[in-house]
Amino acid sequence: MEIFTFPRSLREGAELDSTAHISFEIIAKNDPEAFAKVHLFTPNGVSAPDAATYNQMNLGLLGAGMSLVEAGKTAVDDVKSLAGGKGLTNTALATLLATGIGGNKTAMAGMAMGVAANPYIATAFESTTLRSFGFNFKCVPESSEEAEDVRKIENTFRKFMYPKELDVIALQYPPVFRIKFYNGEEENKFMPMILDSYLINLTTTYNETSNMFHADGAPVETSMSVTFQETKALIRDDLYSDDSLDYRRERPKGDQGGE
Repeated sequence: MEIFTFPRSLREGAELDSTAHISFEIIAKNDPEAFAKVHLFTPNGVSAPDAATYNQMNLGLLGAGMSLVEAGKTAVDDVKSLAGGKGLTNTALATLLATGIGGNKTAMAGMAMGVAANPYIATAFESTTLRSFGFNFKCVPESSEEAEDVRKIENTFRKFMYPKELDVIALQYPPVFRIKFYNGEEENKFMPMILDSYLINLTTTYNETSNMFHADGAPVETSMSVTFQETKALIRDDLYSDDSLDYRRERPKGDQGGE
């Protein structure tokens, strides 16, 4: 496995408990070439965008029936009051409105009496959203060796963001990246656990604050903005076990991440 580190001082510091850094390991079960690891300092402003999607559901007559049962009567019994000459109660009229029985006449009666069918709107869970994580790295090499490290890191990200051609009509999926935050040699429990992810964006800026180059043509600074998206929407069991608030840490195996 090729291992790239920036800055080079991180190689020694990574063995110290106080050194925080982030690693990106490239994993692909069907692409032996995609096998590398990148170590960088943990960037500023790391965020974890957890979210879920809910929809509005109109329960209509079903919700009304449940409420009437809880109240000790049924919608049918109340509607029967019409046949017994007992008059049109608000509940009976609302039931007719909900079912559409009587059409315009029922609608007009509802308007006259100021009664509408309760739609029984409820919130319905749909799914969790795919999480994306963005990181910004500003690399200012102090030597030609470090400038070469930055070049290799940048091209490692770019190379394995793209799919590989299998034949004239088929492409092989890009590899996934396994992202881990470390404090020294141990995973940092205070930072988010990210499941295997695809690199979906790489934006590189050369000499953002200057227009200077080293003698060999290397820019004096290189900024990389990378965005990763997890391979699937998560459930609770992907992150936590039933009896703990600590991350599980063992990453579930994805289709592309076979170990």
